[in-house]
Amino acid sequence: MPPADVAAVLGSYSTRVLTARGSTAACGLELMSVLRPPTRAVKDAATGSWVSGPSPGSPAEPVDPAPPEAPAERPLVAALSPRHTCGPGHW
Repeated sequence: MPPADVAAVLGSYSTRVLTARGSTAACGLELMSVLRPPTRAVKDAATGSWVSGPSPGSPAEPVDPAPPEAPAERPLVAALSPRHTCGPGHW
């Protein structure tokens, strides 16, 4: 392809593709929200009109992150039982 055509194709590709922004946590939350939005359209039984309602299974509520895996000598890990870790032998 001629350079001008390559530039045009890359230009339209870059305008159509979403690029990551922010931290990986923000990108992950954004991806989960796009795949399963927190709300959906539901029909109101009383009025018959469409209203916004919760979407089952969507990440609507914040949750605490999983604890990081740390070496056994760390005080935090020493207080955990082995079933709370993903160490060797748990696969």
